[in-house]
Amino acid sequence: MVESLAAARISLPFADTQIASIHMGYSHNFFAIDIERLQSVHGSKDHDLLRKVLKDHADDVEDNDAFFEEEIEEGEMPNTATALRQIFEGEIQSNVEGAMYGYALQMIADQMGQLVEGGEYGVGAVRDQPFHSLLLQSGVPISIPLPSDFPEIGFLSRDQISDELQRARNYKHNLGPDSTLTPYQQRMAESEEIIDDVHAYIETLEKAQAIGLGLISFRH
Repeated sequence: MVESLAAARISLPFADTQIASIHMGYSHNFFAIDIERLQSVHGSKDHDLLRKVLKDHADDVEDNDAFFEEEIEEGEMPNTATALRQIFEGEIQSNVEGAMYGYALQMIADQMGQLVEGGEYGVGAVRDQPFHSLLLQSGVPISIPLPSDFPEIGFLSRDQISDELQRARNYKHNLGPDSTLTPYQQRMAESEEIIDDVHAYIETLEKAQAIGLGLISFRH
């Protein structure tokens, strides 16, 4: 049984795309991207794109492997280059920790998409925000073993962004005695920091909408 990666390690790779967060240093990394095109990478055998990802993210690959050195050596997950190749070949292992595939997918999204950020400090945690988010219901856009902890992955198609924007902008409608939010979410709605986080998420969604693409998130 793979131990919780987050239990031993707080921050994860990709320092260049990480942003300050009110949630123990965790934050979302959002990429505006064509979701269907991203999904088509799985099993595509697009070796040209694979080579570009490996070349352009060589430092990330090295840092990632160093970070997960123990887990790789113990066979709990493949190294980064292997995870990337397996995604492109459609030969993903099912009996390993899914975190490495998640970070490999983030490299692909970074290669194919455009990093988008809202607010002064980015978005800390959509799951703490006082509305029912479609992002949290989507899961991973390709078939990989789910990470036991991080990264938390979610995505929105281009058509879903308008709905998500409406949900976020109308969060106040979810409050009150008839609220379907969890007690935790209702308490969070009283926090100025959480409401700032909602507005940062709204700005992120607006930027993706203006670009005309879907959105994928990697939170760690």
